[in-house]
Amino acid sequence: MNMECDSFNSKDCEQSLQSLGFSVLCCANDASLTIRHASESFYSTLGYRNGEITSLLGNRPRSVLRGDEPIDWKKVRSEIKENGNATRELRLIKKDGHHIWMQYRMYIIKKNGHEYFMGIANDITLKRRSHNETREQARELKALSENIPGGVLRFKNDDKLTFAFISEGFCRITGYTRDEIKENFCSSLLNMVYKDDRAMLREHVRKQEEKSETIEITYRISAKHGGFIWVMDKFRLITDYDGKVWLYSVLIDITNAKKAEDALAESEARYRLILDYASDPVLDVDIKNSKLYFSPVFYSKFGKSHRNITDLAEGLRTTSFVHPDDKEHLSVKLREILNGGGNGDIECRLKDIYGKYIWCNIHPTILRNRQGTPTRIILLISDIDKHKKETQLLRSRAEHDLLTGLYNRVTVTGMIDTILSESKPADRHAMFVIDIDNFKNVNDTMGHLCGDRLIVETAALLQKQFRSDDVVGRIGGDEFVVFMKNIKSAAMAENKAKRICGLFHSIKKTSAHVCGISGSVGVALFPRDGDNYEEIFQKADHAMYEAKNNGKDNYHIYSA
Repeated sequence: MNMECDSFNSKDCEQSLQSLGFSVLCCANDASLTIRHASESFYSTLGYRNGEITSLLGNRPRSVLRGDEPIDWKKVRSEIKENGNATRELRLIKKDGHHIWMQYRMYIIKKNGHEYFMGIANDITLKRRSHNETREQARELKALSENIPGGVLRFKNDDKLTFAFISEGFCRITGYTRDEIKENFCSSLLNMVYKDDRAMLREHVRKQEEKSETIEITYRISAKHGGFIWVMDKFRLITDYDGKVWLYSVLIDITNAKKAEDALAESEARYRLILDYASDPVLDVDIKNSKLYFSPVFYSKFGKSHRNITDLAEGLRTTSFVHPDDKEHLSVKLREILNGGGNGDIECRLKDIYGKYIWCNIHPTILRNRQGTPTRIILLISDIDKHKKETQLLRSRAEHDLLTGLYNRVTVTGMIDTILSESKPADRHAMFVIDIDNFKNVNDTMGHLCGDRLIVETAALLQKQFRSDDVVGRIGGDEFVVFMKNIKSAAMAENKAKRICGLFHSIKKTSAHVCGISGSVGVALFPRDGDNYEEIFQKADHAMYEAKNNGKDNYHIYSA
């Protein structure tokens, strides 16, 4: 084609090509492929301005034409002379460093004795990527269909589910060749399916047509050995470019798993039978499948309001089945047992069918798989409410003073010693030894019943004066000990001693039968005055006698 180079700068022609997504490109047939002319769309596609690049090859600026295998431009020239034109795919590097692919359809023009490659280029990056992805997907699909432990099928959505494609894997699991499938089953999947499962398969195909989503089912299919194999089938409908509807299916042989499942179901049935006849309530937690089983005795003891629980931890946390004060303890113990760090029974309060919390003993048994992972936890629950309450009553009587309900001497000594042994040097505590002044006169003049009433009233007032975690006890006839934890300063202990003295003044006002009653208080501090009960008590007791020697109705803080 005889055309001068300037003559293809036609703006109208070039704009028309640009509007269609094409770029005009003219390159000299030299070592650098010098750009003689290129449309604005060519430069903008690469991210350059006109004039920033002068050639496709070369180092000034960097080469924009790259490729693992360089194009043989002599061969291109020969092809053009033979066919009139040639097409090549150019890998061009954009200004931002990314690459694109352009299809360059060209012919040769001559001017002033020089040859030029003249033609149009269009960006085919997306097309090429799509082609590569399609090719890669086809390669992966082939590898997948040949290596999965099952088969891949494509069949028509007709009455017989006629095969269009059968993978080697399907032949392998059934034992039939493709020719044998064609001859024995008329190339029909439905003919290969066990007769009792055909209606189910057809129904699921119908549902797939309505929902257009992947369906998963299990059914039996004929095998060459004369029996059947169980398969798990995942299939869905896909419409191709021609509008034809196909069913694509992936089948996995699950015969062995199905046999194991049937054996497990039989074992489960026997196991459930044993649990149903157990005399104590049983809670069986299937950790793997997030299922809970409650025995009939459990329902009769605790009701059926818990049967919708599927997660044990969540159920314990959110429901009222476990007493609020026991939830954390039970959760921690179960977690320790599941992690292999705990054992033994757990005592907690559970709500019975009448809505009353009763004490129960929970005996956990953990079942683990070969890897040691817990798969199941069986909780055998025993009612120990009567025994627990009797034990608590006996313990309470052993720990408390029968007249006042305060802790007795033995309990006070043990509790305070425990607190002191766990205390740090920076902690501050105070001990108060309190004695009722002239208490013997009350017994002698007004009788022991009046004396007992005075002791009970004093105990009640003392208990109200202190916090629940402070230790308040009666250690003798008219003598009391209070251990106040975590005081901020010695002044705080002194103010409390003043208030204790004031308590006896209130007894004077409210008890008409008691006259002239007062109290003496001695105070010792931890860690200043000692680090064990005996040492601190002796100093607080010494301070109390100092208060009595100073006229009674007073307090004294121990000082060496």
